[in-house]
Amino acid sequence: MTGRTRTIALSALIATGLTGTAASQATATDHSRKDFNAFRSKVAHDIQPGIPVIGSCYLVVPATARVVQPYSPIAIRLTGGCAISDRPNAAWTVGPDDRAYDFAYFDHARTGTWNLFVDTPLGKRTWKGNFAYTYDETAQYTQNAPVTTVKVGSWAGLSTSRSGSKVTINTRTVRYSTSYQQPIAWAGATGWIQFKAKGASTWKTIKNVTTNSSGTYAYSYTNSGTGDYRVVYAEAAYIWGATSPISNR
Repeated sequence: MTGRTRTIALSALIATGLTGTAASQATATDHSRKDFNAFRSKVAHDIQPGIPVIGSCYLVVPATARVVQPYSPIAIRLTGGCAISDRPNAAWTVGPDDRAYDFAYFDHARTGTWNLFVDTPLGKRTWKGNFAYTYDETAQYTQNAPVTTVKVGSWAGLSTSRSGSKVTINTRTVRYSTSYQQPIAWAGATGWIQFKAKGASTWKTIKNVTTNSSGTYAYSYTNSGTGDYRVVYAEAAYIWGATSPISNR
């Protein structure tokens, strides 16, 4: 979940459909709310004043996350003084105190799982420390505030053909839809078709592209030399970018 790009064959992209998934969305959302309500019920207690601070507790969570399915379990862990302690008890949340929408909870453990659901808000979020105690709550730790950027994933495909010196390049990109809960055409995606000549080590941009409503873009040009082609689509505000597999022509 931490990578920013992913490749997929063009044929697989073309085969993508739009079957209904409203039921699975409702299920994922329902599970997310149940998990959060259970978390709030379990950790709701007043912090006791006067408890000594004996060190720091650090949440280790990915800096980036890709939403590509209704639910993804993401491994998280603790480091710092609390990780040395036996069975630490710590929690972080994302969002306002009265409307937090994500949480990381370590129930007397050094490792845990961040349940990334499809209904989580996209964008940059800061994890706010709620509490970090020793297992018997006789001492506490200061907490860090890591940042995670969450966007939906995208995939890119490319095919090429040649007729003499004329090379035709067809590209397509899809991105994950949190509404349909599956990949859909990414209309208006911007990127670059690139070429790397045989024996060369660097890529050269030969065409800037913007996809149509079907998420596709076609380009033809003259090149008698052979080499590799790829398309790179840039990330958007709430969509990670994608790089296609290489096609040799």
